[in-house]
Amino acid sequence: CWQPTKNQKWRSYSIRNSIELEIVGHAKTLGVILSNNLSWNNHITTIITKANKRVYIIISLLLKAGASS
Repeated sequence: CWQPTKNQKWRSYSIRNSIELEIVGHAKTLGVILSNNLSWNNHITTIITKANKRVYIIISLLLKAGASS
């Protein structure tokens, strides 16, 4: 896998049959966010954000159900 040195920048390059691929900072594949530097930060942040939203909804529903009893 090619990785640039500190002085080089990520850029697009072509593979077989003149297909141009763009190198991006991160991409989501099969539910996992892959970063170009192989860190898990983007993936973990996304999972935590989703979990927090769902916990908030569940707590809101429980409080609303408890208040109506």
